[in-house]
Amino acid sequence: MKPLKESFIKAKDLDKMGKKWPNPYGLTEKDAKGKIKGIPLEIITLILKEMELQGKSYNALLKIQTMGISSITIFDWYLTKDGPNFWSDIWYENEYNIFYKKYTPQKLKERLKEE
Repeated sequence: MKPLKESFIKAKDLDKMGKKWPNPYGLTEKDAKGKIKGIPLEIITLILKEMELQGKSYNALLKIQTMGISSITIFDWYLTKDGPNFWSDIWYENEYNIFYKKYTPQKLKERLKEE
């Protein structure tokens, strides 16, 4: 796993500034285990939302913990608003900066409201 990027560290500092990342699924650090160990909770939140939008939310957290997100049975990257390059960079390259460049806590809140 690559070391955390500077923008990721800055993003975590948002909590100290009172700008909390949305957490509608009630995730904790303990949930980031198995195949998703080390992936920031705000990214896992977006993954769960994408699974929900594609009708694949049954046991979603357990699925990504055991299978990761590279399988089309988890969710189809091409059907997401962010597209396959976004998810490929996150999953295969651990490039979390791509997420933090696109999403702020407020933008993620708005994205999570979409149906």
